[in-house]
Amino acid sequence: MRLKDGKPEIDPKSDLKDVKVVDVKGWAPTSDGLNFVKNRCTLKPTYFLGFEMVTPDDSYKSKSQKKTFTIANDVALAMLLDGAADAVWLYADQAQYYDCSQNPDK
Repeated sequence: MRLKDGKPEIDPKSDLKDVKVVDVKGWAPTSDGLNFVKNRCTLKPTYFLGFEMVTPDDSYKSKSQKKTFTIANDVALAMLLDGAADAVWLYADQAQYYDCSQNPDK
């Protein structure tokens, strides 16, 4: 999710009702998996519900970046940064694992 003044725009205790979540197309976790996840930030066994899951096209023309993205991770992130989605559904370590700054040939 996006940050505003260094803080998440979506409350970590949210059940994601009315939140638009973009899937990283073709990657795990699959888009249907969010239906079975509990929010570990709450003290009760709360499942996420009432969100809209968006599966993007194979490419996305970013308004803010002024370019077209064709790699699934880039597409989802560009949609988040443009405001076309409120959150991205991915594994927590995905950004670190696919960081190309150390090895651009990855």
